[in-house]
Amino acid sequence: MKGRKRSYSGEEKETARQLYAENQNKLYVSRKLNIPEATVRLWVKEWEKDPKWQELVDKKTADFAARADKLIDTGMKIMKRRLDRVYEFEDELDTLIGILIQKGDISQSEIKSVLSKLSTITIPNIREITTAIGTMYDKAALAKGNTTDNVSVKILLPEGGDEYAG
Repeated sequence: MKGRKRSYSGEEKETARQLYAENQNKLYVSRKLNIPEATVRLWVKEWEKDPKWQELVDKKTADFAARADKLIDTGMKIMKRRLDRVYEFEDELDTLIGILIQKGDISQSEIKSVLSKLSTITIPNIREITTAIGTMYDKAALAKGNTTDNVSVKILLPEGGDEYAG
């Protein structure tokens, strides 16, 4: 004997509709809302018959693309700040190396002082941020209906910046 089918409130169905319009993934909606995937599939068939459905999907896609563009801009600003810090650290290192070269004969306390300064210098890794920017760029391009095949994005680093890009 089968159990009764669960009924879902209008609010639950609308939440599922909004989620599906945003990500087009029935399994995700099912898991997120703890609703059987078969139920979500039935709802999707209903929704796709509604003439306003595509408008909602297009709006959600445009909203995502706009958020992705903002994230890309933010990522570029973070990367620029990290590269600026790299250049500052490079200048500090050059200064410390200059001190060592000029002195020639250096005392134990001066060595400790230089080592102490060197230990405070950290060179930020920009690999993660560039990967995130690239991923968001691809997702934004797809959301806008653009292809990401054979797309070349060129980020111009200031002179000498390539050595820090990994």
